[in-house]
Amino acid sequence: MVKSPSGTVARSRRNGRANFLLVAAEIRAALAAGHTLRLVFEQHEERLSFGYIQFTRYVKRYITMADAAALPRPAVGTTGALQKPAFPLASSLPTEPRQARPDLPRRFHFDPMSVDRKDLV
Repeated sequence: MVKSPSGTVARSRRNGRANFLLVAAEIRAALAAGHTLRLVFEQHEERLSFGYIQFTRYVKRYITMADAAALPRPAVGTTGALQKPAFPLASSLPTEPRQARPDLPRRFHFDPMSVDRKDLV
């Protein structure tokens, strides 16, 4: 929350992201140290002009996802060996539809019209 010159708490509109980005390094360090989101928010609440829910959104967008994007990704095919594709190739798929195997028991089938009404309660 931002304090106005008169000393009252005033929420400034459209400055939330800028306020967050000003303290993002401190927030990142606190989270890396193992502090909870709630504790970090409470420590920085007077410098932020938005609530906890928006704080969690900003942390997810600007800290969590940014850290995940900065991680090095393994190079594809660096071993020189042929790698098996993650999905089957179209040439390896069967061309004919699968048929039901006759040796397997059939599934349960209920025909309500075949029940004798006298046998019902």
